[in-house]
Amino acid sequence: MDELDRKLLTKLEENPRTSSAKLAKELGSSKRTISKRLERLISSYGLVFTALPDLNFFGYLKNVYILIHLESQSSSDQIAKQICDFPQIRFVSACKGFADITCVGDFKSNEELVIFVTHDLGQIHGISQIETMIELQSIKKMTFGRFAKMEQIESTKRNITDISVDGDDYNLILELQQDSRASLKKLSTVINLSKPAIHRRIIKLINAGIIQLTAISDPSKIGYPTRSIILVSVVKSKMFSIAKIIAQYNRVTHVGIYSGPVKLFVGAYASSPEDILQFATKELSTIDGILRTDLLIHTTLYKTKFAWIR
Repeated sequence: MDELDRKLLTKLEENPRTSSAKLAKELGSSKRTISKRLERLISSYGLVFTALPDLNFFGYLKNVYILIHLESQSSSDQIAKQICDFPQIRFVSACKGFADITCVGDFKSNEELVIFVTHDLGQIHGISQIETMIELQSIKKMTFGRFAKMEQIESTKRNITDISVDGDDYNLILELQQDSRASLKKLSTVINLSKPAIHRRIIKLINAGIIQLTAISDPSKIGYPTRSIILVSVVKSKMFSIAKIIAQYNRVTHVGIYSGPVKLFVGAYASSPEDILQFATKELSTIDGILRTDLLIHTTLYKTKFAWIR
């Protein structure tokens, strides 16, 4: 990936619907070159175009991480594959560290989460312990392009309760989740609305904060194969200041405050396990107020999807 690729990825993260002609003009290149680069980013670097919805608006809890510990003789491969079958789960990975399997799911209530943990997961043999962590506040969210441009977003309360979303809006969001770069013509045909109407609805959904359109690349294909989670125990009075400091690191893609003990949840990529271990145990330890860090490294990815609403 060269400098033009990185600049192109940055532009697409900011607005994946930007036309090839406009991208060419802004990047000082030709439309033909940009089109070829786009094809290469998709085929070689796993680039996808999607829409990330505001889960709270659609009645979901914020990110729910489920940490699973297995019995000593249990197969993480077999159990992880069973968990992949649940529609509530959008991410499943085998891990090395303080858990054997990590899942991310979307649930509309604590009751739904409890039923899933106690009943659905409870029926899977080989699980010895389950921990859940619910995001209370996000300090940094990823655009999945840490390698082009990271977007830091401090949580703000947006007044989107007065915005109405009808069936056409919902179907439009589902289509944009599949391909946020889809043409107005294609969306118009699928949703059965005029192109101007589709355009107005997209603008409304974006401006209201109901969706964020972005481009997502595969870090493992551009030199950052090690994906990790770091739980950071901190002095409670310094939690927000520490979170903001950690969010400044380019390798960090996510910083959130989660339920449970006073811990920050940090997501980060690295070039190797040794690289992320150095970051978690050495670099972060220099920050005043951090009491302890626990590292989890993803070893096998079984499921990942970004179409969160269902």
